[in-house]
Amino acid sequence: MTGKKIRASLKKDKLTDLLDINIIRPKRTDNNGRTWYRLSLAVAEWLILNISEDISKLIHQTDSRMIFADEIFQAIRKHMEGMNIYANMKKLERWNDIKVTDYASTLEFVEDVLIASEGLANRGIVIPPYVVLMKVLDGLTVRNLDLSKRVFMDSPLENLDPSKLTLEIFNFIIRGIQHELFFEERMSVDGDTKVGYRL
Repeated sequence: MTGKKIRASLKKDKLTDLLDINIIRPKRTDNNGRTWYRLSLAVAEWLILNISEDISKLIHQTDSRMIFADEIFQAIRKHMEGMNIYANMKKLERWNDIKVTDYASTLEFVEDVLIASEGLANRGIVIPPYVVLMKVLDGLTVRNLDLSKRVFMDSPLENLDPSKLTLEIFNFIIRGIQHELFFEERMSVDGDTKVGYRL
């Protein structure tokens, strides 16, 4: 729920002042003091129930002492404004967590790494081709050590400066890996004779 939606929801009950941390709170001894504090606590609870669990955890990690509506709302706004960064962090975390052991097919693992890398690049987070390739090769080493060794022997990787790995070389190596995995996985299903492929 965005800040605008929260304000709109509270506007009809004339409770938006409870959200503004710049408005001085009444003293508890004032005529409307008790009412303000009771309503503020109720609205704070309503806010917490109407935001995602991730944002709720995030704002309470920042300051666990927040209990009133204006404090909670300010924290929500602050974190919602930084949601792109937060979302990017989550996407990068998910990319890091892609593991070959979570896939029945090594080829699917490779394809998911590439799709996730492209998704990050579309958000402006460009992972260098060498790093993406190392992730793919790390997965291959777990599942198919022979193929991983062949990639190193048959490609210019061994003496290549990581910063010099161009997209052209990267795509060439990845296509070779995908080609071999396709035939190996098809062979294991169909019992075909393995078709050799040089990278």
